[in-house]
Amino acid sequence: MVPFDLARHHPGVILEGCVTAEAAADLTGYNIQHIRRLALAGKLEAIHVGRSWLIKIKSIETYLQEVVKAGDARFGPRVPAQLNIHDNASA
Repeated sequence: MVPFDLARHHPGVILEGCVTAEAAADLTGYNIQHIRRLALAGKLEAIHVGRSWLIKIKSIETYLQEVVKAGDARFGPRVPAQLNIHDNASA
């Protein structure tokens, strides 16, 4: 499982188990527009409130695990240093 304890203490946590799109981008290394597109496409569980997106942390974890498992680096996070998700991909 992706260690996402950092997300639970991030200033972008609005609801229990949800972060803003900005916080999700910060935590994953993805561009914020990519996070919004993933939410709009239904690849991330999200709530659209006005002009903002609230992304469920569990869906981010699941999406990152699927991307790493697929081995397609084009869709992986760009700067996941604190997540260490690439350690499992090489095993």
